Amino acid sequence: MTAVAQKQCLPAAWRPIDKSGLEQLIANGKANPKVIKTLKCKTVAEGKFRHANYIRNLAPYIVDEPPGLLGDDTAPNPSEASLAALGSCLAVGLHANAVHRGWIVNKLELELEGDLNITAVWGTGDVSEKPVGFTDVRVKVDMECEGVPKSEIDALVTHVKKWSPVANTFTRPVNLEVSALTNAARNRSAGRRSWVHWLYRGSTLTTICPRPRSPIEVAIDCAQRPCTAGGGNRRRRGLSGRAAA
Repeated sequence: MTAVAQKQCLPAAWRPIDKSGLEQLIANGKANPKVIKTLKCKTVAEGKFRHANYIRNLAPYIVDEPPGLLGDDTAPNPSEASLAALGSCLAVGLHANAVHRGWIVNKLELELEGDLNITAVWGTGDVSEKPVGFTDVRVKVDMECEGVPKSEIDALVTHVKKWSPVANTFTRPVNLEVSALTNAARNRSAGRRSWVHWLYRGSTLTTICPRPRSPIEVAIDCAQRPCTAGGGNRRRRGLSGRAAA
């Protein structure tokens, strides 16, 4: 089967990235190898252990805990989410390097598992000296590329592990600063959060933290039914047309 025919037979879920776009990213990186990019995420507690994480202009990424850890089991827990981030980052690196080398990928799956001690119960339980967080993480890569021997795939896996941002976050010390907000910073943050609420009206957070309705919501409500004054904090239909949770 030719390379073109092979690409056409790939499922939609496994379309390769654009090689010209990758080459441009490579050129940009070589032109300015010292550039630092700051990523941002806002985590908002919705009640119990469920949290909505707001990143760029995407829909909220939900993190919860399983029932055994007093959660509602609606989403991965934080440690599971970190495994997902690691697996995805490694998969991105494998995919990008395969495209850069002209390989045709037929399959790419990663299985991850990690060991951790949770008896400290977030600092409320046994706080005797012991490692907190993952002590061991294992990743198995199942990758098949057209005409590429296993030895070359093994070498690629080693190369990608070395250059994966998330893998490096797991394996090297990171400067971490956690501090309480000042009142001024809290006020600025509350203003930004209100706009996030307007964008994601379907979030249960909107019924937990009442706030004035936005002009956008007022206009939508008026279009859906006769507009009445007041009642800004009662349940209303969201931007998607479904009832707010």
